[in-house]
Amino acid sequence: MKKTLLNNVLFVLLTFLGLSLSSSLNAQTTYTWNQTGSASFGLAANWSPSRDTPAANDILVFNNGATTTVTDVPTQTIVGLTVAANTNVTLNTSATPAKILTITNGLSGADFSVESGSQLNVAITGGAFPLTIAIGTGATGIVAGSMTFSSATANTINTITAADASGLTFTNGATLTQSTNSTGSIFGNGTSNSVIFASGSTFIQAAGSNPFQKTQPASVVVFQTGSLFKIIGNISSAFSGRTYPNLEIAATGYNQSPTGGAVLSIDNLTITTGILNMNLTSAVSIKGNVNIATGQTLTFSPATAAGSLTFNGATAQTINNSGTLTFTANTNAIIANTNGVTFNQSQTLLGSTTVNAGATLATNGILTLSGTPSINGTLRLNSTGLLAGAAPTYGTASSLVYNGVIGGSNVGNEWTGNSTTAGAGIPNNVTLNSSSININSNRGLAGNLTIDSGSTVTVKSGNNLSVANNLFNNGTESSFVLENNANLIQNGTTNINTGAITINRSGASLMLLDYGLWSSPVSGQKLKAFSPNTLDNRFYTYNPTTNIYVPVATPATTDFVTGNGYLIRVPNDHPTTPTIWSGIFRGVPNNGNISVSGLTTGTFNAVGNPYPSTISADAFITANNLTEPLYFWRKTNAAAGTAYATYTMAGAVGTPGNGGITPNGTIQVGQGFIVKTTSNLVAFTNAMRTANNSNQILKTTTTEKNRIWLNLSKGTESVNQMMVAYMDGATSEIDNTLDGRYINDNETALTSSLKGEEFVIQAKGLPFDSSDIVPLSFKTELAGSFTIAIDKVDGLFLGNQEIVLKDLKAGTEQNLKTGSYTFTSEAGTFKNRFEIAFKNNQTLDISTPNFDENSVIVFNQNGTLNVSTGKNAIKNIRVFDIRGVLIAEQKDVNSNKASIKNVTASKQAVLIQITSEDNKTVTKKAIF
Repeated sequence: MKKTLLNNVLFVLLTFLGLSLSSSLNAQTTYTWNQTGSASFGLAANWSPSRDTPAANDILVFNNGATTTVTDVPTQTIVGLTVAANTNVTLNTSATPAKILTITNGLSGADFSVESGSQLNVAITGGAFPLTIAIGTGATGIVAGSMTFSSATANTINTITAADASGLTFTNGATLTQSTNSTGSIFGNGTSNSVIFASGSTFIQAAGSNPFQKTQPASVVVFQTGSLFKIIGNISSAFSGRTYPNLEIAATGYNQSPTGGAVLSIDNLTITTGILNMNLTSAVSIKGNVNIATGQTLTFSPATAAGSLTFNGATAQTINNSGTLTFTANTNAIIANTNGVTFNQSQTLLGSTTVNAGATLATNGILTLSGTPSINGTLRLNSTGLLAGAAPTYGTASSLVYNGVIGGSNVGNEWTGNSTTAGAGIPNNVTLNSSSININSNRGLAGNLTIDSGSTVTVKSGNNLSVANNLFNNGTESSFVLENNANLIQNGTTNINTGAITINRSGASLMLLDYGLWSSPVSGQKLKAFSPNTLDNRFYTYNPTTNIYVPVATPATTDFVTGNGYLIRVPNDHPTTPTIWSGIFRGVPNNGNISVSGLTTGTFNAVGNPYPSTISADAFITANNLTEPLYFWRKTNAAAGTAYATYTMAGAVGTPGNGGITPNGTIQVGQGFIVKTTSNLVAFTNAMRTANNSNQILKTTTTEKNRIWLNLSKGTESVNQMMVAYMDGATSEIDNTLDGRYINDNETALTSSLKGEEFVIQAKGLPFDSSDIVPLSFKTELAGSFTIAIDKVDGLFLGNQEIVLKDLKAGTEQNLKTGSYTFTSEAGTFKNRFEIAFKNNQTLDISTPNFDENSVIVFNQNGTLNVSTGKNAIKNIRVFDIRGVLIAEQKDVNSNKASIKNVTASKQAVLIQITSEDNKTVTKKAIF
């Protein structure tokens, strides 16, 4: 029993002694460096406590805040090394062989640590005695301060390595410098991804070799986004297949031309000092900014066009070129950054350029493109930005943005097309931010035009802006200005435009008291605001029941009704000589399908072009199934002759006088007109819109038309115009859309006679037959002298074809191609007096003229007795009053016309006896 108890006591005692011995043998000791200046690593007294017996589980700490050089560093293993409290430590070896300071896994935190504000440097001064700091398996190192590896002797390979992936991390603010003579790979060639440079850390390389070491894409070192790799020596670094953080070249004499075919990725690229020629044929990705300092050079010059240069950062990128930046012809630049890539200076891209969908390419200088640039995202011109060289081809999701472009710059190479389909020179959307541009050539876009507050767009006179979708004006009415004879053309069927615009429109040359027939191209335009100086009682609408213009009661509060026509007198201060009347429309531009409804079939109505662009008269006629002409008002107030020019699809006849107009098949912006309805509405659509920029230019047509325009005048006053057309699609019957009836607003007129009706436009079929006869009708409310003359001709009548006017009453003929024809007429209607005949190079056969009451014309004009006998010569004229008393006489006239002034008769009938040269006598009655 005692023996057993003794054995148990001995066992417990021995166990306790064994554990105590084991604990003593494995205990870690922390040794703190106590020296400043230069002192030996191996001297025990330099450590506190004295490091008499170095052990593999020792922890070494430098934290006295001093600057010290630790000499004679041996090969040794420890479990921890810490530099803290702003201490500056330099490690130095003094003999061969190479020394390795190994840190194993012995601490709960980082086994190797250089805290922020502290330094741990390796500086070999005595010879090529390299030192390696090796972070072993399971151990970790964190550097928040700085480290510099250098040597006084060339080819000294100092390294810092880690056995495990992510074994060593340089954190934000940390710096590692591989300095002069410290050659080789500073991180060794061991474990992949073992050394990490986190965002905000910096690796500076003045010497040495490729730090990546592994065959790409593997690498010993990982540079995370936001870290900096700075090269300060003319060293050949690896680029092909590598991922760089922010890369800076800052080495005097640096001149490198890396090659290779594997993908290169760089964040920010800065050339502070040096020349870098990127000759890689692979894809190059730049995710940050590019900066080239003054006098420095960066060239992208792949040997072939197989690779690409892609700007694809996650934040906005800028290219700042104060030196020389070159993109050669083999450089295929791709913009893939959704936050934008901006060239801050002028730049030429000699290779292809592509802007991906959602990405933005911007410029503050002159950006010169080559080849066929492709814009599938956004092209932005900043305040001083211009695009030169090749015009881009835009995709369906593209946008062109003017950003801060001021001074009314003309659109340039960035926008050259005039279609509404995205493509060459034609963007999808266009947006203006604090910009001012002029449309000085025809331009089109496939989407929307957006004008932000503070921006202006001016479409200059004679130019067209075509917008496929909508105009969004977020500024004032002055933010979009359509000058006279400019057009805004849109597609679609509905109007989603927002914001008022300004449309300047010049009408005909008018005199005081003249009128114009207007229609508004915008909504919200008040009548009085359009012409403030017109008297309130001189704004009219047309009454289709009475065919009379009716005054508008309150023009100041009355809007132009879209699609309606209004007769408006010129301002009351308008000149008395012919002067262009210019009006200004302000409101939201009309667009889409527009109908003027509630009309009565078969009535005349005043309607008008509702769009801020011209429209095709033919398309309007066809779409509305019209059978009668369009009538356009233009008349000098109180002048003789018709007030309406007439248009059919055969052509047009104008209003008389120098200020008259002849429709050309294009209905102008703001133009009102009269139409005879064939249903209860008149419709307008965007399909009718055209891009005509002149007030009066004959329209181009592929239909064969051979036309004669005849003018009738009375003395010096023009009365009316008529037209005969030989053309495709016409017949000898009444042709709807081609033949145009006289509107009959004046009792003096020359017309063609067809089916007993008066026409100012008569279309006849082809082929033309020179034996054809065109009957003309003439009427006048007052007797007098009249003239018929050709105004113009086209088609075959431009040649030698004669146009002969036959006066069947006077028995005379006149080739109107050689001169006009003047005749006298009594008051009345003469439906069969004239004919147009055609005969080439021969005289028409007209029988011997009659001398009778029908061929002799007598009329009183302002107290003067006028006599005309056609081709018969007059021998004498005798005038008798009702008592048979001779009161006037003219002998030996010997002419077919005569005038007797001062006939002494007042308000009575007289008898005029006319005797011809062959002694035939005709007696006519007249009233004085």
